Amino acid sequence: MKLPTAALLAVTLCCSAAQARDKAIDTQFGMPERWAAVTDTFTAATPAATAGAGLTPQWWASFDDPVLDSLMSMGTRNNYDIATATRRVSIARTQVGTERAAYYPNVSVSAGYTYTRDAGAMHSPVAPSANTSYWDLGAQASWEIDVFGRVKDAVTAAKQNVRVSAADRAGVMLSVQSQIALTYIQLRVEQAQLVVAEAHSQRQDTALRIAEARFEAGIASMLDVDQAQQVYYSTVASIPLLEYNIHADINALSTLTGSPAGALNALLSPSHSLPDHVQPVATGVPADLLRNRPDVIAAERTIDMYASRLGIARKEWLPSISVQASGGTYAHDAKNLFQGKSWGFSVAPVISWTVFDGLSRKYAIQSAEEELQSAVESYNLTVLNAVQEADDALASYYSRLRYIKSLEKMVDCAAQYDTRSLNAYRSGLAPYINVANAQMTYLEDENTLIVAKGKALMALVKLYKALGGGYSEARIDDN
Repeated sequence: MKLPTAALLAVTLCCSAAQARDKAIDTQFGMPERWAAVTDTFTAATPAATAGAGLTPQWWASFDDPVLDSLMSMGTRNNYDIATATRRVSIARTQVGTERAAYYPNVSVSAGYTYTRDAGAMHSPVAPSANTSYWDLGAQASWEIDVFGRVKDAVTAAKQNVRVSAADRAGVMLSVQSQIALTYIQLRVEQAQLVVAEAHSQRQDTALRIAEARFEAGIASMLDVDQAQQVYYSTVASIPLLEYNIHADINALSTLTGSPAGALNALLSPSHSLPDHVQPVATGVPADLLRNRPDVIAAERTIDMYASRLGIARKEWLPSISVQASGGTYAHDAKNLFQGKSWGFSVAPVISWTVFDGLSRKYAIQSAEEELQSAVESYNLTVLNAVQEADDALASYYSRLRYIKSLEKMVDCAAQYDTRSLNAYRSGLAPYINVANAQMTYLEDENTLIVAKGKALMALVKLYKALGGGYSEARIDDN
């Protein structure tokens, strides 16, 4: 049995769309089997690391910081970027309803009164002019039957757009959460530096008083006092800048959490120690972790959406089958509108097939094919960036841990040097330059250690973000 020409063309075009989708999926970039940064030395440096661990949706809970937990809760509820992304999902959902409406007929009603005068001079021979008037009340309906699945594909593409929007929203939420964590860590680093600066300024003030006392006693030169003042005031001068940076960080967190300026001062102004920088690291199979990244999921869903749009463009070559109907009542006098002889109707099945359109459909298909290929390339780039970000974050975290261990030893040595040099100077056994060098080295090393711990925590945050922040397709679609 031979299929009609239109049916054969429909089958061919549907198969072509499916093949295009499959081809797009087949060309996706493969993910690595293991992380380049994860080596035996990495595992040794991070004894808490777990090779098969995954991330929980609230990845920041591992920092065990109630203040950070509160900020995350406020940010998730009130951040305007997240609210905008959520609104885009709602807009995409309404578009599904718009496309689904094409399944149903369009029905309209009309009512009116018509008065016409037929000019008699238009006829040959000339006839008397005639007046005509009547009332009408009727309804019209048109319905395109979705024989070839054009409407179905449009609905499918709209649904896929919703899924893409949902993944984009998850990406925005993860980005906002990571930015809150990074800004919070930076705040705690600067608060810790302020505490250190104030403590060192007090020790340096003590050393300055000793130098002044020795100068007044005639057993030291004014050069010692000058050196002590230089060290002391350089430390004091750093305090206002740290206070400004702390103020700016609190304002930044206020914006990220959708809070007015000053609303978080009571919560964040008190200094708080940095979270523990040694955390379990999810170093499992890259493919399992990276496929759950919102941007990777969004890129993969975008391929499906453009593949459906390509199918829609190809089906524009097919004919459309519709039924048009109208009916109503017509009468010269309104009182006769509902009599039996006043009713009339028409039903007209219509097949329309565009034969020539200036090749617009051809170019529309080419455009859809290019968009699909662009989506595939975007997916490949997204995966490459994901692998790079995750591997860089792992390597950064590993390097920071080793760096911190060395710095801790440096700080211990600097503290001993600071104490011994001041004692030696007080006893007249060493020049003040030793004290000045010791104080500056101690302050610099302690600040470096604080920054290093903050950088390690930031590397963890970037790693959690690079691994998808505990998201999955099911979680993205449920939100």
